[in-house]
Formats: sequence, C-alpha cells, structure tokens
Amino acid sequence: MAPNNSNKLEAEEILQAVVVADSFDEKFMPLTRDLPRCLLPLCNVPLIEYTLEFLAVADVKEVFIVCCAHSDLIKEYILSSKWNDDTSSMKVNIIVSRSSMSMGDVLRELDSKSLLKHDFILVNGDVVSNLRLDGVLATHRARRAADKSTVMTMVLKEGAVFHGARGAPALFCINPTTSRCVQYIPIDDPAGPARQHDVALLPEVLAEHSDVAVRNDLIDCGVDICSVEVLALFSENFDYQDLRRDFVKGILESDLFVKSIYAHVVADAYAVRVRSTQLYDRVARDVLCRWTFPLVPDADALASLVIGGAAASSSAAHAAPVLYSRNNVYREKPVLLSRTTVLSKNVLVGRHGSIGAGTVLENCVVGRGCTIGKNVRLSNAYLWDGGHGWGRVYGRSRDCGQECGAERTGVVVPRGSMIGQGGGRGGMGWCCPERTRLMVDEDDESDATVVGPDGRGCKWVAEDEDDSDDEDTMSPELTMLIEEIGFSPSDLRAYLDRKALEHDLVDNDAVSESDESDDDAVEDAAEEVRATIQRALDQGHTLDNAMLELNTLKFACNLTFKDVRDEVVPCILAHVFIANDGNFKALLTRWMPVLATMLHGAKDQVDVLETVAAWFAAHLDKAKYLGTVAMVMYDLDLVEEEQFVAWFAKAEKSVETGMPAVCRAVRPFIQWLEEADDDDEDDEEESEEEDSDDE
Repeated sequence: MAPNNSNKLEAEEILQAVVVADSFDEKFMPLTRDLPRCLLPLCNVPLIEYTLEFLAVADVKEVFIVCCAHSDLIKEYILSSKWNDDTSSMKVNIIVSRSSMSMGDVLRELDSKSLLKHDFILVNGDVVSNLRLDGVLATHRARRAADKSTVMTMVLKEGAVFHGARGAPALFCINPTTSRCVQYIPIDDPAGPARQHDVALLPEVLAEHSDVAVRNDLIDCGVDICSVEVLALFSENFDYQDLRRDFVKGILESDLFVKSIYAHVVADAYAVRVRSTQLYDRVARDVLCRWTFPLVPDADALASLVIGGAAASSSAAHAAPVLYSRNNVYREKPVLLSRTTVLSKNVLVGRHGSIGAGTVLENCVVGRGCTIGKNVRLSNAYLWDGGHGWGRVYGRSRDCGQECGAERTGVVVPRGSMIGQGGGRGGMGWCCPERTRLMVDEDDESDATVVGPDGRGCKWVAEDEDDSDDEDTMSPELTMLIEEIGFSPSDLRAYLDRKALEHDLVDNDAVSESDESDDDAVEDAAEEVRATIQRALDQGHTLDNAMLELNTLKFACNLTFKDVRDEVVPCILAHVFIANDGNFKALLTRWMPVLATMLHGAKDQVDVLETVAAWFAAHLDKAKYLGTVAMVMYDLDLVEEEQFVAWFAKAEKSVETGMPAVCRAVRPFIQWLEEADDDDEDDEEESEEEDSDDE
C-alpha cells in the first residue's frame, strides 16, 4: 500500500503548465498569415522555445499547449523538436481548440477536458523570461494553505511608468502588507474626448484595507499561478474573455465571489511578453545585449536550435557554434563575410549567410541562409531565414518574413515597415512608406502605387474595428500606433493633435484671438519645467521621479521634447558646474540620464549637443569640462558616435560667439572617437581573416 500511496501523491504533485499559443489579435499581420506568433523567430529562435525553456527551468513536468490558428504547424514543430525526445524533462501535449477566440474560451475548453487537477502555471506562448519561479510557487502554495479563497497569483515586474515593455495601461491596487490585489483598474483611451484624469477606488477597498498602494509602475509579465478554480470560474461566467479586464476585474469587484488574487512583484529578473512588434524589437535587442541571460544566442539551450525543424544534436551544435564577440556581435558559423563588411554592434548573423562588400549592419538580426549584397545598410532591421537584400538597400526598424527582401538597387525600407513571407519586393529605386505592411496575395494583383511598377506585393490593411463597443479600451488605431515597431513619441503627439481637431477641441477663431495669451502660456510652461528640474536637483529626487514629473508636465502643457530639453539641459549644467564644481562627473552621471526619454533619433541627439554647446559658449570659463560632458553622454548611450561627429562638423563652421573655443575644447574627444572607430574596424578585419582561415 505504501508504494501505491507514494506514487499517487507523486502524480498529484506533478507541476503542470498551460501555454496559450494563440494571441487572438492581428498585431503581427501579415507575418502571422502563414506562421503563428509563437513560431516567429526571435534572434533566429522560435518564440515558443524561450517560453518552454522558462518552464523547464521551473521544473514543470507536463505542459499543455493550446492552439487555435496554425495548429498543424505548431504540432509539427513540437513533434520534431527536442521536447518530444525521450530525454526531455517535460511532457508536452498539444490541444487543438479551433473555435477558441479568446483566453476565456481556452480556459473553458480546458475545464471541460478536466486535464488539470491542481495548481498550474498559465503563460502565453510569447513570453521571454529568466525569472526563477521557485519562490513564486512556494509563496503561492503557502498562501493557498493559509487562505483557501486564493485563486491566482499574478507575476508582475517593476518598471518605469513609461517603460516600453508595458502592455495595456492599468493600475494595480495592492495591499503592501499582504501583496493581495484588491482592485484592478484598466486605464481608458488617453486620446479620447473623455480623457481620464482620476480613478475611483471601491468604497469597500478603503473600508477593509488601511493601506493600499495604487501602482502604475508594474509590467504584466503574462505569467500567472492559478488554482483549478480559475477554470471553473470562467465556465460559470461565459462573458469572461480577457484574463485581466474581465476575470481579475470581475472577481475583485464581485459581490458573489469571495476570492483572493495576489500579486508577486519582481524587480531583478527579466520577464516580457512579445505582445507587439515594438516589443519584438525591444526584446530582440535585450537578447542581443544579454539582459535575458542565460537565454542568449550563444547559450547551448538556444544555439543548437533550427528554425522550423528538429533540434540539432549536441554534436551538430558544437560543429556550428555561435561565436560571440565584443559589441554584442554574434556569428553562427559558417557565414561568408567580405573584408569590408562592418558588423557594428548588436548584430546576429545566421549560418550559411553571405554579406557583400561595403555592407554595414547595426542593431540587426539576419536569419539563416540570407544573402545581402554590396553597399547595403541595415539598421534596426530583422531579416528572417532566406531573406535577400541587394545594392544600396537601407532598412530601419522593420520585420521581414522568410523568402522576402528588397531586391533592387536604391531601395529604402524606413521605420515601422514589415514585409510578409514570400513577397514585398520593391522595384528599382523604391522607397517604402513608413509603417507599410506588405504581403503577397495570390488573389490580388501587385499594387504599383505601393511597390513600384516592377515590384511585387500589396499593402496589408487591418480590418475595420470601429464597431467595437468596448468603451473601456484604447482605440484600435491608437493601440496599433503605440505598439508598432519604429514608434516614437512624436508619432503620439501627431496622433493626439489630429484627434483634438477631430473632436473640435481646437476652435480656430479662438486661437487667432489668443496668440498673446498662448505666448504667455508657453513661457509659463517653460518656467514650470525649470522649476521642476531645479526642485529635483536641489532636493535629490530619484531619477525615475524626475523623469515622471517632466514627462507628465510635457503632456499637461502640450510641450515638445525639444521644449523640455532646452530648459532641462541648462539647469543640469548650471547645477553641476556652478553649484557643485568639485564633484561634477558623478553628478553628470547621475542626472544626464533624465534626458533618455527625450531623445528619439539622430536629429534629437544632434539638437541636444547644440543645446549643450550653446551653454558652454555662454560659460567659456567652464569649456574645459565639455570633453567630460561628451564622454558621459557617450558612455550613457545618450548620443551615438555618428551624431557627435555630425554635430562637430557643423559646429566647426559656426561663427557664433564662443563656438571656436567650444570646438577646441571638445576636439580631443572627437579625435578619440574617430581613432577608436578605426581600431574597431582593424580588429574586425583581423577577426574575419582568422575566421576565414579556420573555415
């Protein structure tokens, strides 16, 4: 009897997990027309592999992957992967639910099958995380033992209010003593006519809890520890579709259910859902920069994988390693590089690829078997397996599907553009419009107005969602804009301005009669910015609080980022070099990062250098410190090398008072940059020659 009881107990305690492979949205279209999001390559590895590795580290023994669209592709991939080997630590099961249209449908389907008998991990198939769940699980089990009404523990991560990894904006109201979530408040469309300026806490929340933290700085990781009661609650409430907006909000505000939901907040781990193309870009950069360690391209767990096929054997993995070199450059051998090819920084090149002479790659991932011709410049681009790019192709912030590319001379693919699998080939001299999503549809002819007269493909357009009756969610247009790859805050400003006109918030007659008052308002706003940063400097506010106050003030006063920078930079420099002349480098390192959220591209970087130079031109007795300021801004990645050089070339020609002295002061730093760049190119050529000899 004892052995049987032991086996029964062991079976009951097996840790299970549910992976929801569907995303139930079109944020990655047209890339997901032919491939599910969970199989899209992130740094040449399918997204679902990051999720499964995360669960394997948590000692999960059984996984249920629930899939709707492209279920045959997901099943084929799993069956041919290492997770189907006899040596796998996890048993992976595929559940096909073709009728499911939401997370609620998936959980109701699981409840009907009675596959889960005890607490389980619920996760989306696009989670990238190095979080150890041991502590989360132990805390959840302890809470369950003490409070039988506990049904869920949400895993949340601390992050700045304007952190790019945040999903749908929401407030989490948490009892800081017990970590119990007492209210969940989705934030309405910030661009709508009824823009939210305040929120309402439930009276019972204030009555039952003496201390409640209303937090707007938490990132929803898409990871939850659930009891089996969660499945039953979804079955009882067929109107529950979304896990947060419907289930969590409904349970916490319900008078019928007496259930507890807790929040486990982590600060030092990496956990992000790749829920949008913008987050795809961000997470890919984080992987290349090794923030996700040990889930990095040269790690054994990921380096041996083959996109769309079986995992390579251990011997094969060692035969074709991923070589890691400085500046986060990864090369999967064998790869053919020209002597004049430049892999600048944050670059991954897949095996069996070929890159031509004079080509420059920066912040790029190039898939396996890709051919890139001569004199191509790819920046912030993702070229998937089998892609092509020929002479003078320029890319910035784009996704490319398999077997696609820009195969003509003089092609430009700007930020936010996406080219679907099998098409989108631009014609000679083609310049793709920003945020264009191209695809090839067998039923549709190529659109010459989009791809040029000899191009191939047509523009993908999202289905009209204007009939949505969900007034609590952000408008689909704004959601897509904010979550698109290549998004910048200036895009949001343009959107808000346009919406203001559409809602008649600007009266043209009133504007013409109030020019003088507008000028006064601008000056008042500038004075408020100066007072805000000065208060932060004098009182020693935290960097996050200072950034939050400035960003809030920017939107409240309808200022541009340049408006804010022009006031903040002189205040910081005056504080550092006049009020605290003796400890200037440490103070610079502490306060200059406040500019990070105000710099969005090369133009902004050059502009901030002009602002810094203007201050030193007016304070020539401090000009000797300009080289130190430049070095700090360079080390903090506020300004890139190219922008320093571009600004200096322009500044040397300036005849403004004080500029010659400013240029003399910063010239040694510029020379150092240029010499360091030459050394990097020499080292790169030597490294490539060594690799060629090895091959």
